[in-house]
Amino acid sequence: MGLVQSAVSEAFPPKSTFKVEDIPDLTGKVLERKQRRWRDGLIQALLNHNAKVYLAARSKEKAEEAIAELKKETGKEGIWLQLDLADLNSVKAAAQEFASQEKELHVLFNNAGVMVPPIDMVTAQGYDLQFGTNVLGHFYFTKLLLPQLLAGAKSSPDGKARVVNTSSSASLYALGLDFNTFKDGKARKKKGTSLLYAQSKLGNILYSNTLARKYGDQGIVSTSVNPGNLKTDLARHLPKFVSAVMNAVLLYPAPYGALTQLYAGTMPQGAELNGKYLIPWARIGTRPNSVSNDEKLQEELWKWLEEQVAVKFVMNQPPSLLSNALSTYTTVDPPLDRPHVTLTFAQSLDAKIAGAEGRQLILSGKESMIMTHWMRTMHDAILVGIGTALNDDPQLNVRHLPPPDATAPRHHLPRPIIVDSQLRLNPNCKLLNNFNDGTGRRPYIVTAPLPPGAIEQHSFLQRKKVLEQAGARVFHVHPSPISGNPGVAHSHRLTVPSILKVLRDLGITSLMVEGGAKIISSFLAESESLVDTLIVTIAPTFIGDAGVGYSYTQTSDAGSLQMTETQSMGKDVVVVMKKVY
Repeated sequence: MGLVQSAVSEAFPPKSTFKVEDIPDLTGKVLERKQRRWRDGLIQALLNHNAKVYLAARSKEKAEEAIAELKKETGKEGIWLQLDLADLNSVKAAAQEFASQEKELHVLFNNAGVMVPPIDMVTAQGYDLQFGTNVLGHFYFTKLLLPQLLAGAKSSPDGKARVVNTSSSASLYALGLDFNTFKDGKARKKKGTSLLYAQSKLGNILYSNTLARKYGDQGIVSTSVNPGNLKTDLARHLPKFVSAVMNAVLLYPAPYGALTQLYAGTMPQGAELNGKYLIPWARIGTRPNSVSNDEKLQEELWKWLEEQVAVKFVMNQPPSLLSNALSTYTTVDPPLDRPHVTLTFAQSLDAKIAGAEGRQLILSGKESMIMTHWMRTMHDAILVGIGTALNDDPQLNVRHLPPPDATAPRHHLPRPIIVDSQLRLNPNCKLLNNFNDGTGRRPYIVTAPLPPGAIEQHSFLQRKKVLEQAGARVFHVHPSPISGNPGVAHSHRLTVPSILKVLRDLGITSLMVEGGAKIISSFLAESESLVDTLIVTIAPTFIGDAGVGYSYTQTSDAGSLQMTETQSMGKDVVVVMKKVY
């Protein structure tokens, strides 16, 4: 079935063959439903069939009003559970409260949502309000309630517990996921609220299908549903004339929206709907765009969702080790004619810093990683070589730091500096994408003078033009041989002193140097005169022949860099050496 046919079939369904009266007795079943539209008939039907129902909602006043009216209608009383899906802290608190009351959960209706709100609205943690609420919030709540769902499956006669995930026909118009729009930035604003909504509804299906695949053999039945085009307050952010037209020709009374959800969540046939997509009214639908069945994309989304809700080590301020290490940067008299340089890297016990052919190795633990991000906030700029930029595609930001308090300024972002003598940087790299999205600073590229030869110059200038159009600024550095040892500190034909001179002329007074191996070796070769602080993280592991180390030739006595501090950071050991002025 094509896109147009599917859209028409879902928008104008035939008369339903399923009726609320068909629902079996639900005595002993615990069900949870996110509650905004309590008058749609779903909760009434569940209570009338003797289910124990939790209503998850933000407002206690509105929830109590709904519970009181439902009791008048059904004689049964629902239970309020405070939940704001746009705040992950609220999601966690709600799940903990439910777990303190119930050991089992038999049906979870993930049916709250927001549609086309003003673009400046985001979640408490800064996610796009639609994706953060419709997808991330539901994912986290479901993840936290998995123990209760698995217990509910074991106690059920059919060995099943059900998760009903509400999507929409709008998902038909999302042909993929743009992960750059999940958090606030230029890419998100450029996409617009309608496409962001469609993307979130595709996310519901992708997540639902992944849940079905991962937990189906443990009794979890995960189904995604399009409840239909309904007259509810979900469209409250739409222009009034659009709402009026839709109400006249497209929308059905709200109680119709309960039918497909109730069928998936309560009927015996629902136990066989794992991984299915249901359309109005209570029919199994097909997907005209294959992206919803793309297992690779499903896994990418699942991984992203897991990363957002992972328990994170929190370091709310820079460790004293950093304050001590960098304290002299503002007190050197007379001031330096170059930036203060902090050289930092992580190494294994056998002094390996990268994988074979320069591939990235994740050596340091989470504590050391967060320390490094704090270190970035304490420098004007951060420098890496082109090898690191190509192999790792780093962001060089402070994304792993806890968000500042509402009254505190944003964390300082260092200026990214890439040493790239041949202008090989990818114009679609994360550094440039972050700058264009408004989430990072403009990268500076330090490069060599124009090469000899007309053909080489033309190619070089073309690459320069592409990078500048992508947002980079390119600065030419004229190599200057080191006195007494010409060429030893060259990094891609550029010397450390010449690079530092250009950066100082650009107003950079403190520079953090992170790698890779060639850059580290170059700065170590000049450690006595050009490195002010050396911070090395030593990870408790051996890499062996699969790794790459660093090498250097010191130019003078090593006495001017002295060890000042060592400190454990999780499983790592951090060593600090400082220059004695």
